[in-house]
Amino acid sequence: MRSIFYIFGFLITFLIFFQTSNSLSSLLGVLGVSFFLIGVFFSNSAFFLLIFLTAYADSIKRLLILWEHVDFLAIAKSLILAPLVSLGLCFACLFYLIKKPSKDFLTFILIAVASSLLVLFIILKGGFSVGTARGIVTSISFVPLLIIIPIFLKRDFSKIRQLLIFTAIIYLPVLFYALWQIAFGFTKGEIQYMLSGLTISLKNLTESRPRIFSTLSSSVALGLSSAFIGLLALIGFWKEKFPSWWSIFLRTFIFTLAIFVSLYSGSRTGLFCIAFAFCFYWVLQFRILTWLFYFSLVFVLVLFYSFSQKIVQEQSWHDLNDWIEEIAPRDLVDKNLVNINTFSARIIGLNNFFHNPAYWTPFGALKEKEVGKLKQHDGFTRMLVNYGYIILITMLLSGLFLLYRLHTHYSSAKSPEEKHYLALSFSIFMGMCIGLLSDQNQLKVFPLNFWLYFFLSFFFFRKNQPDSSLLEKRKHLQKS
Repeated sequence: MRSIFYIFGFLITFLIFFQTSNSLSSLLGVLGVSFFLIGVFFSNSAFFLLIFLTAYADSIKRLLILWEHVDFLAIAKSLILAPLVSLGLCFACLFYLIKKPSKDFLTFILIAVASSLLVLFIILKGGFSVGTARGIVTSISFVPLLIIIPIFLKRDFSKIRQLLIFTAIIYLPVLFYALWQIAFGFTKGEIQYMLSGLTISLKNLTESRPRIFSTLSSSVALGLSSAFIGLLALIGFWKEKFPSWWSIFLRTFIFTLAIFVSLYSGSRTGLFCIAFAFCFYWVLQFRILTWLFYFSLVFVLVLFYSFSQKIVQEQSWHDLNDWIEEIAPRDLVDKNLVNINTFSARIIGLNNFFHNPAYWTPFGALKEKEVGKLKQHDGFTRMLVNYGYIILITMLLSGLFLLYRLHTHYSSAKSPEEKHYLALSFSIFMGMCIGLLSDQNQLKVFPLNFWLYFFLSFFFFRKNQPDSSLLEKRKHLQKS
């Protein structure tokens, strides 16, 4: 039966994708169908393939641009390789649930309906464009991972640990290549790639000090991904016993390398999100500290929203910026990294959110010209301008309910291993959400959108799962 599917898939590939003079584009067609079939028939291997593509999918696009004359269709083929793997997993999950019905089937249907409604909403609001296509692909392919990952990994956190270790190994070449770009700059091929006009990295060439992006699509993706690897090196890998000295040295090396690359990428959002996530991970261990943390966070946000106009008008703000730029070592630190004047755009948006009645419409600005006139940088202001206060209030209430459910699930966990991974998931999710206050587009960027749903899927693992280390001990005792 599997052979029939393979033959049928490759026949479709040759009929559709080989009708072009571009050999690399044709090869991408073969890879696309092959990756989809891997998702359908080899679900466990598909997760490793997905993680590999999060680090190197953009490199495939570079080869396509540098070696041959391409069009947007060929570029699209290179960008949907990872979504095709995820869609293959969706079909595999559907077949599995039909064959073995369970309560997960209802969860799968609900997530599919939610994804479909989200796609419909994106189309009705934004029409058909590159931005809406990106949102549609994310909704269709990555959102169902919330239930797919628990099902195919058998809700075993030891398999999650294997995937996270594999992630750290796969991203090591990405970090080392970033060091190469720091030391020697961009190659001629990379400059040609940026000048092609088929990548968002073109703006790097307009800066006095171009931002590095390694094998990823942008400096923002590199900054957040490398900071995420640093967080994994610190607290990501659960182990019951105290780690060896070699393990401590290796983790320290990866953490230092990852944070250095994130710092040098010029993207402050990654460092901010991961620092917040690291603090939140330890705060979660104590209920009193958790409540104090939430109250402090709300208090700071209210202060920023209330006094944002005075902060922007304050001259000492600019004086502080000049002083920081003077003392900062220019050879080691990106100028944009220490330029606090760039926060003014965020604060102006917060001020308009709180004080400008033109922003508060029921269903958002109806015309693109109106949207362009209203300054927006953070996620909340952007949602208010584009979708209106009805959607914003609904999303905020839904977010509060989600927070309640996440805390309930975390509190009910029994084993230390499960608590660790739920805390890791919760902290990364909160870090990304807080990052919306700084950069409204980060959750649209691949692979950041993939990692968001990957970690949230931990909360769909069944409650009170036995510790995998205890299961291994029981098997050992039974054998003996």
